[in-house]
Amino acid sequence: MPHLYFHLMMDGDQFPDTVGQEISDLKTAHSQAILLASNALAFCELDEEQRRPSRLVVTIADSTGNALLSVVIRCESAPCDIRRVPVRHKFSSAG
Repeated sequence: MPHLYFHLMMDGDQFPDTVGQEISDLKTAHSQAILLASNALAFCELDEEQRRPSRLVVTIADSTGNALLSVVIRCESAPCDIRRVPVRHKFSSAG
């Protein structure tokens, strides 16, 4: 099981993940990145002094530092609904 890191960036402020976690695959890592982004936005909503970010990026990297996937959330033009996590649909592959 690969050890992956979830680096968070909000409007240019970087929060590197120095601990990481064991994740079975990129699909699970993607779901974890969305959860991390949702939690970060929830914190911004609760802290009245904290300005809501206009852009939030979670970059998933492997143990060598290679970026495998980035989740980008833009919140400047539309309200972000931090309570709703997108549903992943399964598609069968023929062949």
